[in-house]
Amino acid sequence: PDGSGKSFAADMPVYQSFTVYAQWDPKYTVTFDPQNGRTLSDLYINYGLALGTEMLSNPERQGFVFREWNTSPDGTGFTFNLNTVVNRSLTVYAIWDDITHHISFDSQGGSSINPQYIVEGASFGASMPAPPARQYYNFTGWNTAANGSGSAFTADTAVFASIVVYAQWTPALYTVTFHPEGGTNVDPVTVQAGNSLGGSMPTHPSRQGYS
Repeated sequence: PDGSGKSFAADMPVYQSFTVYAQWDPKYTVTFDPQNGRTLSDLYINYGLALGTEMLSNPERQGFVFREWNTSPDGTGFTFNLNTVVNRSLTVYAIWDDITHHISFDSQGGSSINPQYIVEGASFGASMPAPPARQYYNFTGWNTAANGSGSAFTADTAVFASIVVYAQWTPALYTVTFHPEGGTNVDPVTVQAGNSLGGSMPTHPSRQGYS
């Protein structure tokens, strides 16, 4: 009964009455916990064997990349793979790494902004880099196209790919106000920073009794 006798098969001749005993190998269950990935079926295997080609394909989870199966849900246990010998029923856990994306900030003539890394699906929020500075220009935001024809990129924009965003600028405008000091009024003139008035320079005011 304990299997210590001889094996009995269909091609063995029989010369007397005797009893043969079924011998059993235990089967163990390997349970795969996807930890928020897609649900997977359990596998069953005999003692002392590895799953080999019966090993499941890697699970999937949006925003994450699969690293390995592990005997501990926090990844501090032992790695479990197609070559792992099974000698008990056990649960193994999918270990996931965040997918991160690289955001490059092209300031287009402004002060430089360091590139940033961000987890897929997240937005920068309060961690959004401070706007760049550019002499004689006002910063109006980031855009996915250099000419501003793309999509605005803000602190609330969810990121799903590595991209370059471009600073958008408008020229700074300044107003020159003319005080006639008793002469005729002269309208103020608005001019782009760094430019001269040129042809926009108003004619001189007049004042009776003065030149």
